[in-house]
Amino acid sequence: MKQPFYLSGWMLLVGIALMVLLISVSGFFGFCLTIGILTLGGVSLLYSLVAQIKHALIKPAHRLYAKDFSLKFMATLMSFFLIIGTLLYLYVFYTIGHDPKLSKELQHIVQFSNTEYLLRSLICSLDLFMLDVDSNILDRLDGHAVLKGWLSIQAVLSFACTVAMLVGLVYLRLHAYYRLNYATKITDTKNHLYLFFGNNEPSELLIRDIVKNDTRAVAIIIDEANVKEDDNDEWEGIVGLIAHKQKVFKTADKIGAHVAIASQQLDDIDDDIASREDFDAFGYLGLSRIKKFINSLSQTYNPQLHIFFMGEDEELNIRNIIALAKDTTIMSVAKNRDLYHRLYCHARYNGPNRVIQDIALKKHLNIKIVDSSHIAVELLKLNPDCHPVNVVKTSDENLATVVSPLKTLIIGFGEVGRDAFRFLYEFGAFVDSEDFNVRSPFECVIVDKNLDDIKGTFMSAMPGIFKSHRITKMMNPSVRFENVDYNSDKFYNNVLYQNRFLEEVNYIVISIGNNDEAIAMAARIFNQIRRIREDISNLRIFVRCTDNNKVEGIQKIADHYNFGYGERERNIPVIQIFGQPEKTYTYDLVVSDRLIEDGKQFHEEYRKLSGEGDSWDVRHKQLTETEIPNIEKLRKLHRQESQDRANALHAATKMILLKKSLAELNKGNESAIDWYSFYLRYFKADESANIEGSRADILYPELSEKENEIILHLAQLEHLRWNAAHELMGYVFNEGGTSCDERTMRHNCLCPWDKLDKQSATITDWPCDYKKYDFCVVDATIALNKDNLLYT
Repeated sequence: MKQPFYLSGWMLLVGIALMVLLISVSGFFGFCLTIGILTLGGVSLLYSLVAQIKHALIKPAHRLYAKDFSLKFMATLMSFFLIIGTLLYLYVFYTIGHDPKLSKELQHIVQFSNTEYLLRSLICSLDLFMLDVDSNILDRLDGHAVLKGWLSIQAVLSFACTVAMLVGLVYLRLHAYYRLNYATKITDTKNHLYLFFGNNEPSELLIRDIVKNDTRAVAIIIDEANVKEDDNDEWEGIVGLIAHKQKVFKTADKIGAHVAIASQQLDDIDDDIASREDFDAFGYLGLSRIKKFINSLSQTYNPQLHIFFMGEDEELNIRNIIALAKDTTIMSVAKNRDLYHRLYCHARYNGPNRVIQDIALKKHLNIKIVDSSHIAVELLKLNPDCHPVNVVKTSDENLATVVSPLKTLIIGFGEVGRDAFRFLYEFGAFVDSEDFNVRSPFECVIVDKNLDDIKGTFMSAMPGIFKSHRITKMMNPSVRFENVDYNSDKFYNNVLYQNRFLEEVNYIVISIGNNDEAIAMAARIFNQIRRIREDISNLRIFVRCTDNNKVEGIQKIADHYNFGYGERERNIPVIQIFGQPEKTYTYDLVVSDRLIEDGKQFHEEYRKLSGEGDSWDVRHKQLTETEIPNIEKLRKLHRQESQDRANALHAATKMILLKKSLAELNKGNESAIDWYSFYLRYFKADESANIEGSRADILYPELSEKENEIILHLAQLEHLRWNAAHELMGYVFNEGGTSCDERTMRHNCLCPWDKLDKQSATITDWPCDYKKYDFCVVDATIALNKDNLLYT
């Protein structure tokens, strides 16, 4: 595609060279030709200037449009003045060459070639933009006052364009300075302060969504000054300081943010300075105005402070967080319980980085790790259509159980691939239709050419999955690692073409870093499967896209395959895109903590129905407010909070199974399912669950036998999910124990459903019934989805 461009470029250069050659050898004709070409160009530019002015007067003046117009208009005007200046100098040199008085004074005739006429006139015209008029030329025009006058006027006009351009460069910075220092104030209606250290795509996407969703937001991009100490060119330094990164100012104006310029990076401050008790990070960065904004927050109602380090350099983000945590202003913020604060670090959501969050608790700092890979998989959990329950076949006889295996393939085992495995292992735990105490068959094939560097650490962290435990006697899911390249023949021979894999696989996740290769791989697998399967309604291929600019194109490719066969628009999309930056860096997921809020809501509903436990906030306070963070307490907190979030997300799977099961139960009836009746029979008037009995005799008296069977299977499903989640966290069965040992990571409930009553019987100091916990999760799920049942 680039060849025609290069060809036309060479043709243009050759054409210009030939034109100059023709002018240089054509004598007076060449001189006239030069004037004619320049005049034609000048008339064309003049017409363009008039058209632009006319268009600007007709079209409504929007701010961003006005800036684009001014830039284009100034470029056209400067080009026009360049041609006028060239024509003027052509006449000047022609006059000098044909002035008999001047020739007499010099005692020789001044001669110019056509080439010299053109090039010297062009160079002198360019000099006019810097108000540079050759004094030698002016001296030779003593007898031509009018010509000298026109030359002076043109010099002033050209220089005016230069000044206007410099003013345009300075304007954005001055405008940003004015908006930040004089037009922006912290008030009760504008007291949610968002500070972004650095400017990149994640920051821009977040700011855009924050401003859209938080009416009290004041977003500020803090960018480093464009001047370095070792700059040798003083003028370059001054221009760099004044005309600082125009893109930052334009982007900020476009997304509704302010810009503040820091004199250096946090990481550049000497450790000796940062270690002082009176360390003022904002002062050293030249951000005194930002410091005033932060101090003003405490004087307003319900203030918030959010500080983001969203750069691509994970280590630098972490070092900056550590440096800022030593700042006296931030330390005072941490002590102020009335001022909500949080520091965001763009990094991987792994064990070492999560420890940073725990350590920060000692200083009462609220730090959140923002991991786009982790969020990408959370997006799959948030979308019920992406849950594995949609690709397995449920039993018509034993309702809410599964008869078909969940066969999955993960291509690329980086951060996304590993989180995808955790998602599939947990949300793919279903009750087997033949044995209610085990999960239905699950198989996962993992493909990555770098597995030798990943697999050992990954498997050792999950002994409950990759090591057999005699006491549990649970069916070990099949997880197979293939250390091959996805483009190699081994991938096709060892994976796709083995053991009816293409005929049975139903859930594929592709995350290989290269967006183009990922969608190409999805298309190849799609075509391979269609060659041997006519019905692919139970197939899903998820492709991660990390480039916003490619989302639209990749989606069109996916739609081509999704709707290019069968019933076309009525087809269930097989190839689906996930993890797009625009959906990842959002206010809901990063700032307002939708996942945590959903987990809190579920926890409170569970507390209400079970009558046990503390509130989310009280539990968090009890397990974190210690002088030195306690590892076991923090591990318990992470485990319990993660289960509340998981229950909120897994509710979609339970509701899909509940609806399918009751639809099967209602088959043959002409009327639709009476969800209102079901709900009234499930809950009492006080909104508590209408449940009786304990352990193996738990019963919902107002529900039918088949309905009770469905709820039982949903409770068993919940226990399988809970088991899977704890195995993924590294827990194993606590043989002989009566509780959870957080130090050894052993839990007495990590056993099959039919062993739970035995575990309950070992507790003698209170009426323990572990099965009721799983039933209560089902109760809370149905209670929270009341509107979903009654009004859809």
